[in-house]
Amino acid sequence: MQPLMMVKKHENQEWKDEEPEIFKTLLEGYRECMPSINDMLLETRYFMNNHILNNDFKIVPKYFLAFDDSTAQTNDIVSISALYVFPKFRNNGFAKTLLDQIKFLAQQNIILQSAVNENKFDELKDFYLKMGFQTTGVVNPPDSLGIKYIDLFWCISPIKLTFTPNGTAIERT
Repeated sequence: MQPLMMVKKHENQEWKDEEPEIFKTLLEGYRECMPSINDMLLETRYFMNNHILNNDFKIVPKYFLAFDDSTAQTNDIVSISALYVFPKFRNNGFAKTLLDQIKFLAQQNIILQSAVNENKFDELKDFYLKMGFQTTGVVNPPDSLGIKYIDLFWCISPIKLTFTPNGTAIERT
C-alpha cells in the first residue's frame, strides 16, 4: 500500500500558507472533479474538508481524497467531496487505495457518501460498485448551481437504499 498522509481541516490554513503550491495543485484537482464550481466555492470546499494524499504530494502530486466529517456525529454520514487521481497516475489502483483508506477510517456505524456528477456517472459507476458502494441510480434534483448528482453509499454493515422525493433514504438492515 502506498504511504499516505492526512491533513485535517483545522490544519488547512496553515498548510495553505506554508505550501501555496500544494494548495494550487489541490485546487486543480478540485476543478477537475467539480468543473462548474467557481474558484471561490472550491476554496471554501478546501477549507471544510480533511484531505488524504500521497505522502510525497509536495514533490509528485499523484492523488487525493477530500472528505467532510462534520455531520458524522449527527447523521452517521461522511461525505466524500473529491476523489482525484492526476491523469498520468491513473489506472494504478490509487483511487482504490484512497477508498480503502477512508473505509478503514470510517467507524462501523459510519456511512460514506459520494455524489458523482451526472455527466461522470457512467464512467465511474462500475468502479464504485466494485468497491462495494450502492446506489439507486436516480439523478437528484439540481443543486443551487444547477448541477445534478447521483449518490453512492458504502457502509461496512448492510444498508438498504430507497429513493424518495427528498433524496435517498438509508436504512440499516
